[in-house]
Amino acid sequence: MPTECDEDSMNCFRLAHDGTSYASGDLAALKFNATLEETQNIVKNWFDEGLLSSVVSVEGEEKIVIHGVVHTEFWFFADDVFISMECNGDQVELTLHGQSRLGKSDLGENLRRMTGFHADMTAVKWSDSACEG
Repeated sequence: MPTECDEDSMNCFRLAHDGTSYASGDLAALKFNATLEETQNIVKNWFDEGLLSSVVSVEGEEKIVIHGVVHTEFWFFADDVFISMECNGDQVELTLHGQSRLGKSDLGENLRRMTGFHADMTAVKWSDSACEG
């Protein structure tokens, strides 16, 4: 999981609770009352349901990181998407990081994609359970 976007990057998006957000517009960092297992399943399902996306790897136990690849529709360029989740008190906190593999600019694609992910996660009917691994 990358820890930040390069300074002045035009092809990177990051939304985090730790102050490293980058090019994320006015989106608020995500946190929910849910277990890590529930959150992991919902995030993996988001990749699985995407037409041009797939999960590459899932790592960790106390902090889970899902690495996925999403392809742009027209040119089919591969973009890396990393989503980490970990408990902070009773809530699970998500960090989102999206970055194009090619080119200097993504023409706003990572922001659009992650804004959609943000909306999808906000619309989920979470269990309201205390976060636990």
